[in-house]
Parts: sequence; C-alpha cells; structure tokens
Amino acid sequence: MAWFRRGGARQRARGAGAFALAGAVAAGVAGCEPSSVEDAEARGKVAWLARQNSVAAVAALGRLADSDERAVEVLEERAEAGSTSTFVAAWEATRRGAAWGPPMLKEALGREAVAEKAALAMGRGDAKLALFLPELEAALVALEEKGHRGLPVATLLASAGDAAEASVRARLGDGRTRGAMCQALQAPEASPAAHRALYAVTPSARDHAACMEVVLRRAEVDEAALQWLGAEAEPGLVGEASESPRVACDKLRALWAVAFARRSALDAAGLEVPLAAALRRCPRELDGEVSRCLRKQMAWRETILGALDPRGPLASTVPLTCVEVANVSKGDTPRAQERAEELTRGGCRRGGYAPR
Repeated sequence: MAWFRRGGARQRARGAGAFALAGAVAAGVAGCEPSSVEDAEARGKVAWLARQNSVAAVAALGRLADSDERAVEVLEERAEAGSTSTFVAAWEATRRGAAWGPPMLKEALGREAVAEKAALAMGRGDAKLALFLPELEAALVALEEKGHRGLPVATLLASAGDAAEASVRARLGDGRTRGAMCQALQAPEASPAAHRALYAVTPSARDHAACMEVVLRRAEVDEAALQWLGAEAEPGLVGEASESPRVACDKLRALWAVAFARRSALDAAGLEVPLAAALRRCPRELDGEVSRCLRKQMAWRETILGALDPRGPLASTVPLTCVEVANVSKGDTPRAQERAEELTRGGCRRGGYAPR
C-alpha cells in the first residue's frame, strides 16, 4: 500500500507537470499570434491578415503584396469575389508604383459584375488613370450596352486630363455612351480637356439632353464656355443659353458680344431666333451691344431687325437700338428697309408699345 501511494504520488506529479508544460506551450503559441493589424503587417503574417475581414487588414495585405507573392494570391481571391476594399488596395498599389496593382484593376474593369466597384475605388483626377484608358472605354461601352450604370467609369475618363481627351471625344461620338459621358462632364472633377472635347466634337455628338445641360452649367461659371457658345456653338445651344434663366443677363450680353464680333454673315442668318429669345429675356442688358452691331456690321443687320418684335415695348427696353433702327438707310437690303419701317411704326415709335 505504501508503494502504491508513493507510485500514485509520482504519477500525479508527472501529470501535473505535463499539464503545466502544455499550458506553457499554449501560452507560448498564443504569444506568437499578432496583437494587431499593424503587428501582423510588421511581422509579415499574411495568413493571419487573410483571416481578418477589416478594411485595415486588406490595406496591410496590399502593402505586403508589393514584395510577398502570398499576399498577392490572397488579394486575387478577394478581387475575384468583388471585394471593394481589395480594389482600393490595388489602386493604392498603382499610385505607389507596385506592379501587382494595375493588372488587378484592369481585369476587374473587364468584368461587368465588378467594373463599377473597381471604378469607384480609383481616384478621380489622378495622373495614373492614363494607364487605364482603353479598359475604361471598354468598360463604359459594355456597361451602357447592358443597361448598367456606367457613370462612375465615365467620370474617371472625364477627370483623366489631357491624356483622355481623345477617349472623351470617342465616347461622345458613340450614341451608346454619349449620355453617360455628358453626365460625367458635369462632375466637379471633369477636366478642362474633357470640356474642350465636348466643344470640339460635331453637333451630332452633343445631341443629348445631358450634353445641353453641361453646356448651360459651364456657361454659368466658365468664360471659355461663353466664348465657345458665342463664337462656334450650334444655334440650338445658343438658343438654349439665351432662353435659360440660369445664364445671367450679364453673361448673355458677353455671349452675344462674342457672336457679333466673330460670327460670319452665314452664321448670323441662323441666329435670328436665339437672338430674339435673348432680347425678350434681357433687352436692357443687350441694348448697347445690339445697337453697336446694328450700326457697324451690315452682315448682322437683317438678323437683328428680324429678331426685334415690332409689337413689343422697344422704345423703353432697347432705346439705343431703336435709334439705330431709325437710321437704317436706303442703301440697306429691301428686307432690312421694310423691317426697319415696321419697327419704327411699331415698338420703336415714341411712346413705345404698338397694340397687337
């Protein structure tokens, strides 16, 4: 019995020792686990980071992927599943020049299911967008053809600067992508080059309500847009700007000053209706410019006389113009003389308003 008790004590001692040893090992293993994402990144713990679902963990994997192929493989799996945080990591890699970033984003842009997510992860206005122009164009066409939302892709193209000007022109010229492209041109990040592309394409490539909207918006804030409207834009757009209350009267005066100075007689003939709209909305602001043009530029005379309403209160709203109407001479065309006489008898007569 004594022997048994002594043997049992030894067994119990060995068991307690083994238990203590197992605990120590477990504690050691636990101590090897990273304490945070930052710790895991510093120690290159790809597997641990891969088990996490946080944005910070994916960003850490992205930085490790610059030199660790295991991290690239994890990110590729996540990209295949459409992970937005992975596309953000790929864009950050692209910005710092890491080789793995651009191929991942290009592949994602080529898949309709995730193209929009990839586009949203990429930075608007960044010079690195030049690396992706063919893929962005192709993605925009594919998304619009299938009725998906291509605006995030179009906005990247619009923001990509000089390098993307040809791409913007091409997408404006394509009826499938014209609407999305013009919507993108309304974004604050849209570049001057993208707006130049809009002004440079043929009128048919601007034939969309969204394109007209962006022109009106630009006319409110951009001198270049006003200059283009006055000097080159098609009559329909000039008419929209002349009628829209969003284009202030002082800006409309500047627009028509450019038109009078730079448009040919052939152009002038097509702008009678837009000029009539401008005179209805802002007669006092335009009076000086119109009267000067009527006095000095024979090419515009018939257009201006045709745009004035003989039944309107011209004597009070455009008095300077009425003075020049009275000075239209026999040397003018028969149509100009006839119209001047009608105006003099009507709205330009003293007292102003001729009854209908």
